[in-house]
Amino acid sequence: MVTPFLPSYHFVDIVCRSHLAGLRMTRSEYSAALNSGITDPLHFAEKNGGGVPDDFVDKGADVILNEAFGPTLKKLSTDFNAGFMELMQNDGLSTRAYLTNLFKRNLGHSHDKVNVVNWLETLNTASGLYDEAFSESIMDALDFQDTNSNGSEVEWYCLTGGTGDRCNLELLVN
Repeated sequence: MVTPFLPSYHFVDIVCRSHLAGLRMTRSEYSAALNSGITDPLHFAEKNGGGVPDDFVDKGADVILNEAFGPTLKKLSTDFNAGFMELMQNDGLSTRAYLTNLFKRNLGHSHDKVNVVNWLETLNTASGLYDEAFSESIMDALDFQDTNSNGSEVEWYCLTGGTGDRCNLELLVN
């Protein structure tokens, strides 16, 4: 229910621009490029002069992150207590360290993992957030996922004026 005090909130807008390495495009232009089969519209791949191995870029950031975060997210969604105990085994790691270790262990890739992790961070979140705890990234993913457990899209709302104004209004009404 949208009211003047609760306008819809959008985490991502299709007109938001990315500016990377001298290339500019909106999110809708980026999505259109991916949908047309261009796997690297912002030239992160080594074949396009970037520093990320081509096989990572060709696979796609979303697929790689789903493979990296997915098992933990699924465990937390199905059995939170067991999933949380498992998550705590990696609690001492930043997201950057977790992903770097995962790529060394599971992918056996000989390339520099720093470029891969930086690329994932650039496409997935804000700069610097992968330096925070892996457990925080997982909890953020649970809190801010695109769909509910029943598969329906999550609707987000703003509080016009912030929570302080909303509380003050409640005090006046009551």
